[in-house]
Amino acid sequence: MDELPPIDAILLSHFHEDHFDKQVQERLRKDLPIVTTLEAEKPLADLGFSRISGLSTWETAELRNDTFEGDNLNMRVTSTPGKHVAGPVIEQLNDFMAAVPPTTGFILELQWDGRPVDEAAFRVYISGDTLFVKDLEEIPKRFPDIDLMLVHLGGTTIPGPNLPLLMVTMDAKQGIKLVQLIKPKITLPIHYDDYDVFLSPLSDFQKEMNSAGLADKVVYLDRGERFDFSIRP
Repeated sequence: MDELPPIDAILLSHFHEDHFDKQVQERLRKDLPIVTTLEAEKPLADLGFSRISGLSTWETAELRNDTFEGDNLNMRVTSTPGKHVAGPVIEQLNDFMAAVPPTTGFILELQWDGRPVDEAAFRVYISGDTLFVKDLEEIPKRFPDIDLMLVHLGGTTIPGPNLPLLMVTMDAKQGIKLVQLIKPKITLPIHYDDYDVFLSPLSDFQKEMNSAGLADKVVYLDRGERFDFSIRP
């Protein structure tokens, strides 16, 4: 926590300890803006966080100049579809057992110099923890021009790789399908080796990107490395 850069806001795809662990819950400033799911609002409020925007799919939240320290930046955050589990039987079973919480992705539209967010100078899509499901096909219809995509990979399994009964995040084959659907200018894979429940290593995704002729459209970062980008004038 002490090595993190200054934090202006939090985008939380779902309330689960692998994304919002106990150290974060205890040490993160309680007045930071958090954009998340409707279902995450109450547990976050119970922890003392006071600036929570819970969104349903396609709803938006505005983060304006006074949110970002030292920058004249506006950002609109739109909640996008996401599903940890897919299929009517599995979805009903998960609703009953509450095994994995509802999740969301995000579109970020950034604009400098006080111009309206509708004239976004840079758009980012963060997939969140989701499988490749039909609902995602609506994203490029609404946002056909994505500059940067952060894709959650790993092929996360429940209960684990030795007994992979259920996959709840995209593996490499689903990840390349998402790249081909969204067509971002640059893809940045994340969430692929944090825990011992992943079946699909980053090397699988690298092979898929190379085979698809998209090796020049992806950036791979090690922890501590930074990706800098410039926005359209």
